[in-house]
Amino acid sequence: ANNHKLNKPVPQEIKSAFRKLKESTSGFSHLSDDDIVKTPFSANMFLLMEVLEWLPEFVETNYKNHI
Repeated sequence: ANNHKLNKPVPQEIKSAFRKLKESTSGFSHLSDDDIVKTPFSANMFLLMEVLEWLPEFVETNYKNHI
């Protein structure tokens, strides 16, 4: 298994976003224009935006010498 773990505190809502993204993403989800596929894809996009909004501050706070 190729697992990566953070050794710094991560807010619960960000942990949940990562978990939901991991569980719901599929390599084939973009292959259909059906609404049943668009809804989860849009939800994943929102979760990804939430993570990307949080990430810079987390990195700056916890990994100052790595930027």
